[in-house]
Amino acid sequence: MRNWQKNVGEGGFLIVLVVAALAGCDRENGRTRAGAGAQTASSRAAGTPIGTGTGVIRGTVKYAGAKPQLKPTQRDCHPGGPQVVIPDESIVINADGTLKNAVVFLKTPPAGGIPQKPPVVDQKNCVYVPHVVAVQTGQAVKFTSGDPVLHNVHVLPNPNGEYNQGISQGDSRSYPVDSPGFMKVTCDVHPWMVCRVAAFDHPFFDVTGTDGTFEFRNLPPGAYTVALWHEKLGQSSQDVVVTNDKPADVAFTMSPRK
Repeated sequence: MRNWQKNVGEGGFLIVLVVAALAGCDRENGRTRAGAGAQTASSRAAGTPIGTGTGVIRGTVKYAGAKPQLKPTQRDCHPGGPQVVIPDESIVINADGTLKNAVVFLKTPPAGGIPQKPPVVDQKNCVYVPHVVAVQTGQAVKFTSGDPVLHNVHVLPNPNGEYNQGISQGDSRSYPVDSPGFMKVTCDVHPWMVCRVAAFDHPFFDVTGTDGTFEFRNLPPGAYTVALWHEKLGQSSQDVVVTNDKPADVAFTMSPRK
């Protein structure tokens, strides 16, 4: 009997060890699952596609009305060098009548989305290139300079705070963006230099180029509001319904303010 009790005791001890080990494994698995969950949440915050669909919104921004008479000017940029031609890019109308540098975005974006590549703005012949960029919060706009002169990147007061940094040829400066909004960037050394930065807390935005078009992909079916911002022509918006069957087409027409 004593031997049986001894064996039972030893077996019970072994059972306890096994149960404890399994519990430990379960707790470890629980930590692993929690860690994976945290990583997923972090990925969602970073904009990993979650719950996205195959819907598409595409469109064109056109200009209507009398074309503005915007004349380029000549300025002294490089010390001892010839004057450079400075274009007026406040309103750029493409050859086909579409509008360049219009910022189009979703006012009612879905969750998630694929983060876009942060923009780079160069300084060439005392001009910011490109004139308009867009960025997602949590990213940074990279400013570079190819000019053999001193510039300074001056972001005027905005929700992200004022920013003023000198930059020489071959250098770069990063402007971190934490809050959404529309910002104006100048250069105190060359006051005619201006560019615009639009910031959003989601990745569903686009800036029209030489064809005046925009597009948003990977959208779940549903109702959306597509909005447009232009530095001189103002703002506009349209409601659209997205399905997985075919792209939803949107056409904006912008005119001079009255």
